[in-house]
Amino acid sequence: MLDLKIVYEATDNLIKQAVDLDCCVFDEKNAGVYEKCKEWISVNKDIYTFLLDGEKVVGYINFMPLTNFAYNKYLSGKITDADITKEDITLFKKGNNKCLFVSLVLDKSYRKGLIFNVLWNGFLTRFNELKNKGIFVSKIVMDCVSWQGEVLAQRFLKAKFVTLSKVGRVYEVVV
Repeated sequence: MLDLKIVYEATDNLIKQAVDLDCCVFDEKNAGVYEKCKEWISVNKDIYTFLLDGEKVVGYINFMPLTNFAYNKYLSGKITDADITKEDITLFKKGNNKCLFVSLVLDKSYRKGLIFNVLWNGFLTRFNELKNKGIFVSKIVMDCVSWQGEVLAQRFLKAKFVTLSKVGRVYEVVV
């Protein structure tokens, strides 16, 4: 029996599990790095939505606001997730934010039924909480490194192709 729950607080254990999950889903150049993820949350602790089955991370979404400079550089395809530093990340601020949809990862054995919807709805709940605080997202950029990522970007976010990157295809959503 599944014991699914959404968690927003990024603990060391959850980040380690998310990085391990990355290594099962992505190739080495696209998998997360623990130290990098810790660096990111040192700036903004509100960037993760985790899906747990019991105590095990079975999926997560990483979504973060960027500085205008970093957003535009990412949009050009000149940098990837691995190049994002803590100087590129901001806190969610009142008004409009330009955000990077870093990743949406779901354990391969959980890609059946409505489990994806649990993760997605957990992310949308966080998104709506920010909106209720006067925090809006005006633009979203993402680098899709798999065909599944491209389908999700186009279907769920109505993203438009911008350019090729070093590892995938850059898409943008103007909200």
